[in-house]
Formats: sequence, structure tokens, C-alpha cells
Amino acid sequence: MKRASATRILSEMFPARKISIVGYRRTFHSTIVVFTMERENGAERETLVAKQNASRNEDEVEHEYEEQLKFYQATCDKIISAPEPISVNSRLRIIVMRHVEGSSLKTILLKFFPVDETTQSNAMRLSARALASYHRSSLEKSENGISISSPYLDPNPDTSELADILPRLSLGYQVKPFLDFSPSNVMLQDLGGQAVLRLIDFPHVRLFSIPHLDLARFRFSLRVIKEHPRFRITRISRWEVDDLFGIFIEEYQTCLRR
Repeated sequence: MKRASATRILSEMFPARKISIVGYRRTFHSTIVVFTMERENGAERETLVAKQNASRNEDEVEHEYEEQLKFYQATCDKIISAPEPISVNSRLRIIVMRHVEGSSLKTILLKFFPVDETTQSNAMRLSARALASYHRSSLEKSENGISISSPYLDPNPDTSELADILPRLSLGYQVKPFLDFSPSNVMLQDLGGQAVLRLIDFPHVRLFSIPHLDLARFRFSLRVIKEHPRFRITRISRWEVDDLFGIFIEEYQTCLRR
């Protein structure tokens, strides 16, 4: 979806509503359009986001929309939730949702002068609660061993080197993985002194795997942020991967046991 055609496309999705584009950006796999639209009574305008992923097929777009809608409906009155999904056009591969204010966890961690340690720790705990909440909705005992099925993993991994480690891992259950659970997809906002979290970029494929897939992805993402040039060049160290992930994993385990 090019910027020049965004107004026309969105007007076709929402006929008889005045559309104004206020933001446009392209990422590695998506086009994001922020726009305002008159409410049905015409009295005021609301800010929405249209996300288009041209690389996905219609079923994948529908699945992402459904996953976001289910999570929103289960958590919309809580501190942890998702942007409210408004509409989906699988043919155009577009999902429309309400705009949420705030900053991504990645943006917060990349700051030269980050928030205080207490706020940082609370952000980690909120992130862990969000992932645990998503996993709990699909928690499933594994009676026939573990079958890891993911488009992001080697279908025939060599686990010989893990012989001593695997028995110590808790592999007795499987979940629907979030797949891209990273600081980029964790939005944080301060509402009257109360921190709230909104997850974005929900999974687009149907699969089950051990929860360690998302846990490893999150830790890897922290490591990538830590290797950002602004930290490597300046040698400024405001936080450590192991410290933050330790807070995260402790809260995650606590939430799953509740």
C-alpha cells in the first residue's frame, strides 16, 4: 500500500467516512498507516492504524486478526491487552486497529538515559505477565512427547548435544507461541501513574511448540539491543541482559503457577 493510494483504499474499507492520513512508514515486512476517521455520528474523530503485510496470504492475515481479537476480548479491561482490532480485509492483507499511545520496550531500552531501575523492572514484569497470559490461553499437556513445529526452526534439529540439558527442562506442556515476542512488539504507556502494556504483531500461523521458543526469542532480542552501535561505540552500559531476563523469567514462572 503506497502512501498515495492509502486514502483511497481506506475510504473503500470505510465508505462515507472522512479519512485523513497522519502517519506512514514501511518496516521490513509491513506497511503501517496511521489515520484519523470521523466516528459514525460525525461529532469527533478517532485515530486508527492500518497494517498491511503483502508477504502473507489471506489465511495468515485472518489468523493474525483472530488471535489479536481473542486476546483483546479476554484482556480488554486489564492492564495488559492489545490494540482493539476494528476490521480485516484479507484480500488486501490489511488489519485495522485502534491506535495506542506509548513507546515500545525496545525504544525505552535504547535510550542513553533510561528510566529508573524500578520502572525498568516493572516493564520486564509486565512483559512476562503478558507472555504468560497469552500462553495460558492455550496451555496443553503433552502426553506423547514434544513435537516442535515452527517455520522458524530446523524441522530435523540435531539434539545430541542437548542430552544432558533436555531432561532438566520443563517440557511437559505445549502452547501456541507468540513467535515474535520481542521488545519491539511490547508497547508501554503511562496512564495516570499506572503502567499499561499492549501487545502488537500477533502470530499469523497455527502451531504448537514448547514455550521456550518465545522465551529464547525474547532473550535473543535483548541481546541484539545490547549490541546496538550506540552502546558498543560509547561503551555505555545502563542495563545487563542477564539481569533483565532474570526478572522477566522469574515473573513468567510465577504467573504460570497461578
